[in-house]
Amino acid sequence: MDTETGVINGLVDGTYVTQLRTGAASGVAFRLLAKRHCEIGALIGTGGQAATQLEAMLTAKELKEVRVYDLDFERAKNFAESMRKSLAKFPTEIIAVADADEAIDNADLITTVTSSTQAVFDGNKVKAGATISGVGSYQPHMQEIPVELLKRASKIYFDSQEAVLAEAGDLLVPLDKGEITKDKFTGDIGQLASNELVGRENDEEIILFETVGIAAQDLMTAKSIFTKIQEND
Repeated sequence: MDTETGVINGLVDGTYVTQLRTGAASGVAFRLLAKRHCEIGALIGTGGQAATQLEAMLTAKELKEVRVYDLDFERAKNFAESMRKSLAKFPTEIIAVADADEAIDNADLITTVTSSTQAVFDGNKVKAGATISGVGSYQPHMQEIPVELLKRASKIYFDSQEAVLAEAGDLLVPLDKGEITKDKFTGDIGQLASNELVGRENDEEIILFETVGIAAQDLMTAKSIFTKIQEND
């Protein structure tokens, strides 16, 4: 809607915008926080948000392989097959695996996008130098990121620290239990983008990006869509 005239410029599907926005948030985090050279990615969860998460990972870094895991192995295999076709422009091998810890083995990039209420992989098995995007924990009872990983992380960034600490069980639960403190938190990804915060300082740091999504991201995604339409008219 034009905020000056009230004219409706167009309609976009809210679910699709959210998928694009959430994928883009992870892509930005990987581009800003991951090591320069990454080869292996892991995607945990193959639901509605997974496709754009995978595309973001492949866009951010030139990966040789991405391993996909889901509780339902058949669904993981079907998802991997579908993504090999729809993302064929990328040279990355996309394979389904039957175990989450197998997926993260030696992975440089890890994305979790599940509705789990318990850790979806062993945090002690994450390699030094990995960058993780925690996407699925958008309610206080959801907790897909293992506490061990939070403790090992050198830095923890957010799309919005205020929003994450109001919604994400990944951090709310261990904070409430005293397993971590806010001293672990680095700040918002926007502060890094504007050079207010330091990013990755070496290839050994484990860095977590936690996102729950904020309305401003949806707005800018929709704006980008309409800008492209106008440019192509």
